[in-house]
Amino acid sequence: MIRSLDYHYTCGNVYFGIDYIYDVVADKKEHIYLATERGVIILPNPSPVKAQAPSGSAKLNVYPNPATSSVTVDLPPDLPPDASLTVLNITGSALIQQPIRDIGTMQVDVSALAAGSYLVQIRTMKDVSSAGFVVRK
Repeated sequence: MIRSLDYHYTCGNVYFGIDYIYDVVADKKEHIYLATERGVIILPNPSPVKAQAPSGSAKLNVYPNPATSSVTVDLPPDLPPDASLTVLNITGSALIQQPIRDIGTMQVDVSALAAGSYLVQIRTMKDVSSAGFVVRK
């Protein structure tokens, strides 16, 4: 179930602002019902959407995992000059942001982070690659 997902929508070129989806249900006829704070939205026989990873996305290797003071990130080959590294917490807040200057590997100091789960993202203008890691104290 989806809980409290927000979205923006328009109806007849009138902007309705933000609404929250509290539940999503599908029936046997493949209708989808979205329970929102403003009522129920019915999507009759929606077209399927195929999600596909971008062809350039690379799997990141982050180690050691779990980490205590620093992690090493194996960088994908041929990163463009606009690439940057971000460490996010589980709520999606960016805690560490660094431009990528080296080729091969990159050391990231995580000693100031609390124990928990984190995500490393490598972002370019065309792609985002990510990998999770854990900090233990």
